[in-house]
Amino acid sequence: SFQSRYLEYYAGAVAQYRRRRKDTETMARVLSSAVEGVIHNAARRNMLDAPELQKQLGELICAYLSGQGARA
Repeated sequence: SFQSRYLEYYAGAVAQYRRRRKDTETMARVLSSAVEGVIHNAARRNMLDAPELQKQLGELICAYLSGQGARA
C-alpha cells in the first residue's frame, strides 16, 4: 500500500543517517509525521514557498537524524 511504501522510504532515510537500530521504524514514523504536520500547516497558511520555513524544516530533519538535542 502507499502508506507502507511511504514509511519504507522514511525508514531508509533514517537508516542511512543513523545506525540500524530496532527503533528505526518508529523514528521513521515520527519524522514523517513531523514533516507532514509542518507541510500541512504551511499549506494552510500559504507559506510553502517561505525560505525561512524551508530552512527551518531542513534544520529540524537534520537535527533529528543526527541525534542532536536528544535527551538521555
